[in-house]
Amino acid sequence: MKFSELKKLSTKQLILKAYHEENDDTYMEYIHVLRLRGNDEVFQLTKKLAYSKDSIYREIAALILNQFGYKTKLHKGESVHLLSKLLNDKDEDVICNTIYAFEHRKCTRYADKLASFVTSTSIEIKEALAFALGGYENQKCIDALIILMQDKNYDVRNWSTFSLAQINEANTPSIRDALFKNLNDDETEVRGEALLGLALRKDERVKDAIIEDLQKPFYGSWILDAIIEMPDSRYLPYFENYIKTLYEEDKKAFSSDIEQARKALARLVGTNK
Repeated sequence: MKFSELKKLSTKQLILKAYHEENDDTYMEYIHVLRLRGNDEVFQLTKKLAYSKDSIYREIAALILNQFGYKTKLHKGESVHLLSKLLNDKDEDVICNTIYAFEHRKCTRYADKLASFVTSTSIEIKEALAFALGGYENQKCIDALIILMQDKNYDVRNWSTFSLAQINEANTPSIRDALFKNLNDDETEVRGEALLGLALRKDERVKDAIIEDLQKPFYGSWILDAIIEMPDSRYLPYFENYIKTLYEEDKKAFSSDIEQARKALARLVGTNK
């Protein structure tokens, strides 16, 4: 069904269709229309769903509240209050979607509660937490991310490293040490995020890691961004040869990053190559 046709459905019709929908993409289309509609009728029905005995309805409520009224800001406070109640739900899917919602809502009042889920044995909950906590400067949230960065699950490690490296702006020895530790991760994305996170925090230890990576196969733009953040003349003997090893599609895809890195290094020697 086209978006223009979905908009013609009543709020109740959209909720019922979402309830019975098995395709994830179509399901989220219904949710998107409800979020976008964002009027009082949607909120009042969502409020009822949040208190439903049916966990599927409560999950729908959490998803709607995630970005409900993001244009009008209608019922903003009440939406956060309902989400805080759903954090205490017994259903894992409801909790996961509520945690994701708090990534958008950024309500520091519930930061400690969010961080407490770090002890969960659920991979899905930990992955949601790794995604959501990046925007919280709360110390317990930062500590939770540091724990998640060493999780056995790749997605949990990857999201938490990204959240702490690029979304969270705090800069402490414990954060830098956690990022430094993940330079040894077997997964290149995790190492890349850690590399950039250290560069953003001007940690001198990252320079040796950059030199090391300039002698390895290209695995992503993190190293280029790290060079832009922390240029050093020691990279010069390796950089151009490194760029030559890239596949042509990578050279095209990351041409802007390559040029910025090249200019950052050129400034160190007073040229504009």
